[in-house]
Amino acid sequence: MPDGTDAPSLHAIEQGDLTDESYSDADQQERVEWVVRHSIGPVLDIGCGHGYMLRQYDVPSVGIDFDRRRIIRAQTQYRDYKHVFFCVDAEFGIPFGDQQFETVWLCEVLEHCHWSDAQYILTEALRVSSKRVIITLPKMGGPTEPYHMGDVENDDHRWYATSDMLARLLGDLNWTQALLAKDRFIGLVIDE
Repeated sequence: MPDGTDAPSLHAIEQGDLTDESYSDADQQERVEWVVRHSIGPVLDIGCGHGYMLRQYDVPSVGIDFDRRRIIRAQTQYRDYKHVFFCVDAEFGIPFGDQQFETVWLCEVLEHCHWSDAQYILTEALRVSSKRVIITLPKMGGPTEPYHMGDVENDDHRWYATSDMLARLLGDLNWTQALLAKDRFIGLVIDE
């Protein structure tokens, strides 16, 4: 089982195309709707990809991603929306002030990071959030049960969202957990 320490860097892996069709199945739509429904005020979407999820949210917000191609696509495709997008690598810090956003999204992001980077990005998300951090992760079943088919074939997942790993990541933070889309995803809400 991956533990986030021996895999290559996320930057070493070619990022595939992310399109609106990536969100077209009912499970993904349920996940996106759950995130939007639990959000408060302006959002910082860390790992926003090409901006699809922010497009579903009506409050002016900010998306960041380390992949310049995806940011250019978000800036181009959604230029008529109220959101802004920047190319930022969160593994090196988030260039916004403390408590600048009411909600921060880490949706399908942390499992792609080495463990220490995931911990650091969560710390940064908590720093720039004034009220809430929302995390979604692919759900791991039992100790021998793989991810939902399709997720398991994703070579760049560094660690699995087991109960033990989530307890290690979240420690004594005030958080609640939901199972989404027929237990395909874990949704976490951390309230400040």
